[in-house]
Amino acid sequence: QDTIWSEEVLARHRAWITNEPTGVRLEVVGATLSHLRPGPLLLTGARFVDCSFRGTKFVDLCLNQAQLVRCDFRDADLRGAELRETEIQACDFTNALLQGAEIVSASVEGGLWDRATITDADLTCIRVENASWVQVALDRSSLVRSDWADTRLTSSCLAGANLRGARLERVDLRGCDTDETCLERVQWIDCLDDGISGS
Repeated sequence: QDTIWSEEVLARHRAWITNEPTGVRLEVVGATLSHLRPGPLLLTGARFVDCSFRGTKFVDLCLNQAQLVRCDFRDADLRGAELRETEIQACDFTNALLQGAEIVSASVEGGLWDRATITDADLTCIRVENASWVQVALDRSSLVRSDWADTRLTSSCLAGANLRGARLERVDLRGCDTDETCLERVQWIDCLDDGISGS
């Protein structure tokens, strides 16, 4: 399946991004790409369904405004990746590395993010619903005006994170570390918060 990353395919997608007549949107269904180590990739607006990127190490990955549906990113290295306004549905990011990632205004529906490392990242205005974020490292990340509903953040680390203006509804925060976390103007609605540590 190396042809998915061929220069011809990627060139057609870049042309699609800029509305050129020769452009073709990259849409991939059911591919296993776990062993690829692609270099810089501009995949703005691409669509991946039922694909496996397990263990893949990405460099300079841009998935802004992309659609990711039921994809497997377990143990993947997405440090510094751009996922602005990306739609992420029922994907598995267990143990994934996303330090410094930009996940601004993304929509996350369902899926597993347990034990992912998302430190020093920008999750401003992210919306997360019906997902599992257990033991996630979110140290020093921006979650300003983020919106969380029916999600487990159990035992996650929010130390030094900024949740100013966030909205949390029916979120399980038990055992979270909120040391030096900014909680200014946070809306708490029917949340579970037993055992939260920090100041």
